[in-house]
Amino acid sequence: MRAAFLDAGLPAPLARCMAERLADGLSYRQMWRLGGLSEFRDRGAEQMSLADVVEATRGLRDREVQTIARRSAAVCGLALGYRSRLSIDL
Repeated sequence: MRAAFLDAGLPAPLARCMAERLADGLSYRQMWRLGGLSEFRDRGAEQMSLADVVEATRGLRDREVQTIARRSAAVCGLALGYRSRLSIDL
């Protein structure tokens, strides 16, 4: 998951924080599905914000993934000071 976030253009500390939180809250299958989202592979690194990462989870149609991804983005984004990339409607 961390690698997918890095490929999507998130800074390393943010990618690590989110991946750790997601790994703690999601099953292996949910993580595998999340990591396989085409949005993480298809977009340019500089184009993806935290809001984009969270929005991409809607394609999975899994409320638990969406909820944990939102919380992870908010907690990690605020804790690490990435407010400019944190434009998420919680």
